Amino acid sequence: ADEQTLEIATDVLANQISASLVEEIQSQGAKAEALHFGTRNCLSGEQLTLQAEDGSDVDLGHVGYVTGVDQDLLAEVCQSDAIPVIPSVALDASGQKLNVNADTAAAALARILKAEKLVFLSDVPGIFLDRHDPQTLVSHLETQRCRALIADGTIDAGMVPKVDAALEALASGVGKVHIVDARLPHSILLEIYSDKGIGTEIVK
Repeated sequence: ADEQTLEIATDVLANQISASLVEEIQSQGAKAEALHFGTRNCLSGEQLTLQAEDGSDVDLGHVGYVTGVDQDLLAEVCQSDAIPVIPSVALDASGQKLNVNADTAAAALARILKAEKLVFLSDVPGIFLDRHDPQTLVSHLETQRCRALIADGTIDAGMVPKVDAALEALASGVGKVHIVDARLPHSILLEIYSDKGIGTEIVK
């Protein structure tokens, strides 16, 4: 991501999407606060580099990963009965903005905070054995089975980074990860407080 692209992306994430989420939460009668580089920053990170086949580093520009979370700030916001809204933008040690994959940012937050559950809200109901057949939605998966489904291509495309992030969170101590459909009203309650749930639950 070059400088201009980064500015567009971070503006959309922080000043548009986060702001609209805060407004929506407040319209439902709850308190919310956006935590990012333009307000009070919560995520710190480092630049992400990949290796080419010849072993050389590939420069991805201003793309990063989360290395730290301001836990005192989060505790302060939560203790004020506000819901923290955190876009996937981190600051490095020099104050440079880094665009972070939202799924890996959420997994890092869950890991660092030692969360009991991590819930991914998606635009699909969960993980399917056949994406064209809604009857193949899997309600419960374990880590080993997830890895096998990625290896054989059953889990593919945009679901792979989400499941990878889920497995990373589980490996670092998060108890359960859920993938549910954000388009369905009350989806989190239906997933967590019903016997079978309505999405996919992943455990270690």
